[in-house]
Amino acid sequence: MALGYITNTTAMIKFLKRRDLELLLKMFIPGGYVVTINDPNKKIVQDEVNSFVASHNQSDQIYKVLVSFSNKNCFSIDTYDFILDFSNMEVSDFKSKDYYFINNPDKTMRWIFPSDLKTATFLNFYNTSSFKAKMLSVLLKAAYALNLKKIACSGSFKVYYKESLKIESNIEHIPHDGYSLFTGTVGPNRKFVVEVNSNGITTHFAKWAISSISQVLISNELLSIDKIKKLNLNYMETPNCFFSKDLSMSVFENIKPNDIVSTNGLTDIHLKALAELYEKTTSYNLSGITTFREHLITTIYSLKSDARIADSENIIELLRKSLNILDFDSAIPFSMAHFDFTPWNMYATSDKLYVYDWELSDKMAPILFDVFHYIFQKNILIDRTDLIKIKKEISQAMENPILKDVINRYNVNVELCYKAYLLYTISYYLTIYSQQKSLHKQVEWLVNIWYKALEEIVIKKSYGSQRKIFIDHLFTFLNKYDYSLMKFSEASISELHDSSDLDLLIRKEDLTQILTYLKGTGALKKLLVVKKTFMATISLFFEDGSFLSIDLLYGFKRKSLAILCPATVLDNSIKTNHEIKVPKRYHDFEYMFLFYQLNGANLPSKYITYFESLSLYDKTTVLLHLQGTYDLSDYTAENIFQYSDIIRTKIHDVIDLKNENKGWKYFNSLIDYWKDTFIESVMNKGVIITVSGVDGAGKSTIIEDLKSSFVQKFRKKVVVLRHRPSIFPILSAWKHGKKKAEAMAAERLPRQGTNDSKLSSLFRFGYYYTDYLFGQVYVYVKYVLRGYIVIYDRYYFDFIGDSKRSNLKLNAKVVTWLYKFIYKPKLNILLYASPEVILKRKLELTEEDIKTLTYDYRFLFNKLSISNNSSKYISIDNVNRAETLDKIIKEYIEIS
Repeated sequence: MALGYITNTTAMIKFLKRRDLELLLKMFIPGGYVVTINDPNKKIVQDEVNSFVASHNQSDQIYKVLVSFSNKNCFSIDTYDFILDFSNMEVSDFKSKDYYFINNPDKTMRWIFPSDLKTATFLNFYNTSSFKAKMLSVLLKAAYALNLKKIACSGSFKVYYKESLKIESNIEHIPHDGYSLFTGTVGPNRKFVVEVNSNGITTHFAKWAISSISQVLISNELLSIDKIKKLNLNYMETPNCFFSKDLSMSVFENIKPNDIVSTNGLTDIHLKALAELYEKTTSYNLSGITTFREHLITTIYSLKSDARIADSENIIELLRKSLNILDFDSAIPFSMAHFDFTPWNMYATSDKLYVYDWELSDKMAPILFDVFHYIFQKNILIDRTDLIKIKKEISQAMENPILKDVINRYNVNVELCYKAYLLYTISYYLTIYSQQKSLHKQVEWLVNIWYKALEEIVIKKSYGSQRKIFIDHLFTFLNKYDYSLMKFSEASISELHDSSDLDLLIRKEDLTQILTYLKGTGALKKLLVVKKTFMATISLFFEDGSFLSIDLLYGFKRKSLAILCPATVLDNSIKTNHEIKVPKRYHDFEYMFLFYQLNGANLPSKYITYFESLSLYDKTTVLLHLQGTYDLSDYTAENIFQYSDIIRTKIHDVIDLKNENKGWKYFNSLIDYWKDTFIESVMNKGVIITVSGVDGAGKSTIIEDLKSSFVQKFRKKVVVLRHRPSIFPILSAWKHGKKKAEAMAAERLPRQGTNDSKLSSLFRFGYYYTDYLFGQVYVYVKYVLRGYIVIYDRYYFDFIGDSKRSNLKLNAKVVTWLYKFIYKPKLNILLYASPEVILKRKLELTEEDIKTLTYDYRFLFNKLSISNNSSKYISIDNVNRAETLDKIIKEYIEIS
């Protein structure tokens, strides 16, 4: 799509968001398009430039489109194929059609329909399951009945066209005399939904894919409904459906019954429908459990903190902790699930449930998934209740005789299924939100409840008492210095969370003495210091395994900009009732305000709660200070801590005028920033750890435990690699393709290869050896230099100790000699166990094989340990999971 601008006279519309213009073009133009925008008064809001831009095939016809906000024509109209008119133009020699639209609360278009639509059939998009929805439906129906639809709508426009409109061409095969369109929910899954009606009655809904993702979902829905139809369910009805002629649209019959029963939650008919679905689709599928677990691991460890979501970093941490304690060794019955089983995706009668929107459905979900989802979604998005009410409703549902029978029949561990539901749902939607450019208010509601739910189920581990004792001693020591504990919201130091860091503002001249004190702490196993030009970060590893990170600040900077005067904050610090020095509340909130606004983030809910707990006087003082300092008199306590481009600009208007941010001082700050960036890359290097052992030794479990500890406890970024760097695919991928080859490898038991050819083995080994040679550089640059902890699940040692596993027949001496050219990871762990223990875990090896391989691995590690002093080679009898993890963490601390 190409855009050109013509400036002219006044347009007769308040504004049109760019994303809506993109959607209108997709809706009406049947091919590619070149667009001219006649917008003299800048009525188009550039909210999402190039959002949802259509891609067109080379064979598509390119149409010329005029989007006009002016009713004065000073150029040739005849050269255009389509005109989207928002200004009451007078145009001849074109066919035309008038449209109304109704907006979402954020002023984007929600429903679009022809002006001659005689009945408000677009309301069938709107499942009136809440009181608010019912009231809106009544008002719009009344407006139509009184011929006041123009007043009830958000706006109107006219389309002039020479060729058929795309939306009308797409539905021409469906008998109808009217239609309306829902523009879809914002996000990567977005699609159009067209409501088709005859004689004022909705007969069909057509889903129209506008992206590759929505096309996949539409296809999945058709397949899922087909599966449901074949089950011949008595209590659940699904719509009949078919693809349109071009496969971009799926068409569904309207299944809304006449005798709908109003419900306020899960009723017996909901539970009967689900129980019948469970009866016909439930199984104990070990591969399904493995797949589900791997999906959770991949999704959760792919999540990244999102500044737009309050406490996103903490919720990701809670997800990983929850994943770590989820017992996948217990049997979980899996069944088919809707995955968006909510009041707005169904109708209920006294004897049947009519369920639609199956696009997220899957045949393998932990049983009861839809029950949990219905209760969470209804309570959060409709009733706006809290977690206590949700948990109570879940308990009541589990006591229902229908569900009790399901639980008893399939021996369901309800708590385990509940945790599995939470981990899947939260990680899925956080991934979806990360792909959205703007987030709706409901995201905040959902995340708040999810956070509390995860927090409730996570086993809160205390990392020992030495940390707490040390913190008490530290503040006793600091009494003789000027310091200020920033962002301290707890009532006392003893209430400080075990995973919390300390942000201490000090005078730069006191840094040496404080570091000397820290280094002399008796309980420390290790201390690491990274000094920058305006702060020093100290990592303290205690003997009992606990950990603490302290930021000693002697300046307040955001990159190269000084944002706050440290001397002013220190000079005005006060003592709490527990003799802890803290900044004046308005300085503390100013620091947090600047930090998060300049980083493009809202103030986290933890500090919002802290602010709300203050006295009226303190809240007023903080608010007046921020308003006065940064010219924010229009902002209140409700919105001043929410990120805003305007607020950020006003902040820059103030801090950019500081002497430190002008002239030579700013130039020096810029140099300091570059120095700090270099220091960070050098001093905060990562480390490579390998975990080896025979199949069944417990590598996967320990690796996940390690991953969780590094992320949660030590705040490290972690990546797990399988066997080798893998810049080259497995050899069979050249023949079968990467996905198929990986699937085949996953299904194949280890050590089952039949290769006896030395030539073939030499070629295969050469291929993988080359991957190691080049890949080790790639891994070092991409991960180690950026501070990652890289964990290898198996390493080069497999070629030496168990070449048969890789279907190779090699001379072990040659392979061992070649190891001298391979990168030597700092920490190498060999896990082993007795044959009896391993055979209880896996039956992939014989007892004799286990004994032989374990001996060979241990011999190799002992040999490497003697010959290589720069790396550690540790063999651990992996009988007790916690003890194994503790040993590895201690070794990591040694090498870090």
